Amino acid sequence: MSSYVGRINSKSVLGAIYKIDTLSLRVVDRCIVGYQPEEICVVGNKLYVANSGGYNPMQGMAYDRRVSIIDLRTFKVNGEIDVAPNLFRLRTDKHGNVWVSSRGDYASTPSRLYKISNDRVESMFDIPVTDFDFLGDSLVYQNEKELGVIDIRTSRILTRQLAHMPAGESVQTPYGVIVDASNGNIYVMDATNYVSSGRLFCFDQQGAYKWSVRTGDIPGHACFAERKVDVPSVVPPASGSAYISAVDEYVPAPGQFINVLPAVDADDNVDSVLKKCTATLKGGFDGMISLGGFGGYITFHFDHPIRNISGEPDLLIKGNAMVGASEPGIVMVSKDENRNGLPDDQWFELKGSADTDSVGKVTFGYRITYTENPMRDIPWTDSRGVSGTVPRNEFHKQEYFPMWLHGQLTFEGTLLPRNGYRNSFWVLSAFRFGYVDNLPTDEGSSFDIDWAIDSHRNPVHLDQIDFVRVYNAQNQVCGWLGETSTEVRGAKDLHYLN
Repeated sequence: MSSYVGRINSKSVLGAIYKIDTLSLRVVDRCIVGYQPEEICVVGNKLYVANSGGYNPMQGMAYDRRVSIIDLRTFKVNGEIDVAPNLFRLRTDKHGNVWVSSRGDYASTPSRLYKISNDRVESMFDIPVTDFDFLGDSLVYQNEKELGVIDIRTSRILTRQLAHMPAGESVQTPYGVIVDASNGNIYVMDATNYVSSGRLFCFDQQGAYKWSVRTGDIPGHACFAERKVDVPSVVPPASGSAYISAVDEYVPAPGQFINVLPAVDADDNVDSVLKKCTATLKGGFDGMISLGGFGGYITFHFDHPIRNISGEPDLLIKGNAMVGASEPGIVMVSKDENRNGLPDDQWFELKGSADTDSVGKVTFGYRITYTENPMRDIPWTDSRGVSGTVPRNEFHKQEYFPMWLHGQLTFEGTLLPRNGYRNSFWVLSAFRFGYVDNLPTDEGSSFDIDWAIDSHRNPVHLDQIDFVRVYNAQNQVCGWLGETSTEVRGAKDLHYLN
């Protein structure tokens, strides 16, 4: 296993390769290599390491440009190969050659691909390479503009335009490629805009497009596994759905992903935005919508009531939380008591763990007002007499205030204590339970209607609910990460098949 060892924004130190006993799962040896080692591969009794030095420029140092060679019998470095700055991908072909890509220095030295034979650079290919894989004697590579093939025996580029895409289809941000040796199919992983669902594209051996499907965020690696397909023992109903049927309200607070998730332009209005939100979230977890800063909310319903079954979670609501990247949103629920099909009845909060884990740190009845300020930082004032801004950043250039809403936006709700802190990098810690976009597991994203409380924080019993609302419960900016903004990917009735 390769490890950077050092941390970002700290003094750059040499990385290491660790040897792990797969029976005891303990580290049994360690070998110091170059700066910020990336990928590794084995040929015979040698282990090759691509060193990047990716943190070095922050310390005024040059990128590393070496491939380290470790003797597996002694687990010590016994050679180095000078290749190019900022090495990344590293693979070995069936003939024992080592192929390595460089990301370059983002200035005078561009990304390139290199072939190493007998521990020396044999060939350099004047093409940028994001990722590559092998099929027989062919190396299939990808970059932002092309899917190409190189003959690994002759080192000749056979084609630079392998992929044939139908009208309306395109790979936005290629991030990984893998080839299925059993049938020659080529799979390209697309990171799209780095913040919403990625895509997986399938091409046949001749580069003809076959199909594409949505994935999780930023797909970069894949593997093939044989599996037995079981026929479901439960047959779902002939009609209806366990997932969101429609979005009733979408009123986001300003933020760096507003007008992007979903994509909105100046011609949109409330109705057209709701249609876009419904298309994004209806029927599963394939899309994603951002709620912006504190108070931004979305309201949705299913094609049936959600029953409250005692002692069981009733509702699953997914965000895009990861370990160390929690952006908690509070869930509100409502029963259609007047039976008019509108979310205009009394709302109840589903109480999360902060009520008991953070006593005295939660602010109830918190109010904030944002003021439109086109293409500039968005100012806000709150009920505590504090003011601030939702700052713009270099990563997102669009307008941050919802383009179909104008003037001022005021939100009120429960403000959770800040969960962001900076160690060597920003960490957004998770609460124990009870919030959307807080924990990455299904269990951590499940909600019990029995958690419902009224405006005085008293428990209430609801036999079922008809509408769900999620709003962002954080008001914080974490450096270059920007404002903390809850994202919603969809919701599911956990009792639908029962």
